[in-house]
Amino acid sequence: MIRQCLVIPAAMLAMLITARFFYHSMKTSTKVLLKSNGPRGNLNEPQNCDEKEYDAREMRLRIDLVKKYTKERSFFREAVVIFGTPDGSSEVFGSIISSDAKVFYLPKVLNKLSYYMKHEPTIGFPLATALIEEVLKCNFEEKEFLLHHLMQDKTRNLSRTLLGAPECVAKERYGATLTANNRCTKAFSDWLATECDQSDQLLIQTDQLKSILSLQVLMTVPKLRSLSIRVVHVVRDPRAVIHDISKSVTKELSGEELGLTSYRICAQMMLNVKTGENPPNWLEGRYLLVKIEDFLNNPKRELAKLNEFLKRRNNSFGNLESLFRVQKAQKWRSEMSPESVRLVEEKCGKVLALLRYKKVA
Repeated sequence: MIRQCLVIPAAMLAMLITARFFYHSMKTSTKVLLKSNGPRGNLNEPQNCDEKEYDAREMRLRIDLVKKYTKERSFFREAVVIFGTPDGSSEVFGSIISSDAKVFYLPKVLNKLSYYMKHEPTIGFPLATALIEEVLKCNFEEKEFLLHHLMQDKTRNLSRTLLGAPECVAKERYGATLTANNRCTKAFSDWLATECDQSDQLLIQTDQLKSILSLQVLMTVPKLRSLSIRVVHVVRDPRAVIHDISKSVTKELSGEELGLTSYRICAQMMLNVKTGENPPNWLEGRYLLVKIEDFLNNPKRELAKLNEFLKRRNNSFGNLESLFRVQKAQKWRSEMSPESVRLVEEKCGKVLALLRYKKVA
């Protein structure tokens, strides 16, 4: 019986040589077809089948491996972490840039862990990074505390993704008891996993992490190598942030308490902006600083920058009106006393200068 010889096109050979690094990573025990003893004739012509059958099988195996590799790369997805400070409006910014139907957006993903992160940081921060890792892998099983948070209207209204949740989710309220056996919880978990898997880009937002350096474990962990994680650092005028924090507590901050809060917020902001300006290797090329005020004053220019960073083709995002509603951005000018403004500017002078905010006091 005459065997048919395998004819190897030159283009496939070129592809194999180009993907040589891939072969090494597969750790196969097969030998390279082109040995050091010189060429074996024209690969576009039939070869002696008895001598070449083994190499032909090896070549076919390698071609299949390269095809599989390139197919996996075609499903390579972008993940974006929107990093902000409390009362910095980063969650609203996230809702604007996630208006595309192919973007999966979850705001305030770490809010339910804020107590542990503040009072038990040795437990809270590992839990936080582990939760983000699971979300980026589209795993929502046994995460009732997160699901309960995402079911709340206040959270759902920030995300186009969550507004499409199963009907039962809209009926859940703060008093609902969520367990693994709760039908709605199970339906919501499955729905989130499906939506996440089918999306082109994953987008999560948090203002609970104190340092951008906390993201290092996520951006270097081998388990997430199928994702390219980028960081959008959203900042807002520190005076506006501190004003909103002051208004949110029972008694408005003043004097020494206002000074301490201002110093703490601005020192944290300063460290994160400096980290972005001089990024470590794992963050280089993956970081973008966005000032809320710049976004409001020149949305066209800022959208172009954001599109380029996120590698998007669309020229617009969601309705900027929602960001203008948070135009508490300038309320501090009329609502803060001159003494309070002067104190905040004194404690935050370095970060105000770094971010090019002008002093008024």
